[in-house]
Amino acid sequence: MERSATCVWDALCATPEEAREMRSRSNLMMCLAQALDGLSDERAQQLLDIPVERVHALRRGKLHQFPLFELTNLAKQAGIFLVRIDGEAAAIQHQPETGLYRGVFIALAGRPEFCAPDFSAIERDDLERAGRLSLKAYSGA
Repeated sequence: MERSATCVWDALCATPEEAREMRSRSNLMMCLAQALDGLSDERAQQLLDIPVERVHALRRGKLHQFPLFELTNLAKQAGIFLVRIDGEAAAIQHQPETGLYRGVFIALAGRPEFCAPDFSAIERDDLERAGRLSLKAYSGA
């Protein structure tokens, strides 16, 4: 049976649930990589409280070595907070270079016009509204 794929995980995974978990893992790993960008391996090791070998695996995108629960814990340690907006999990990071809070819906499949549905706000209190607007645009409503 052939099914249409909206992202690589939809094509590679046997079930929609497995694809959703893999999207979550890969998007969280990308958020972590961005949070660690510019940090030495030693500083990243201290921040995440993991061996330097795990830092190397994380930086190299060794997705198969990191279950979702571990990536979630590492994200929290890196200053990424996880929220639910209208039932969808989102990872939120403050980006000092822009002064914005940026969120990405970690489990949603990207479409050609969306790498992964994301949103941003100047104030943390405005994130939920921005997230809802992003979900509305993503769903085409």
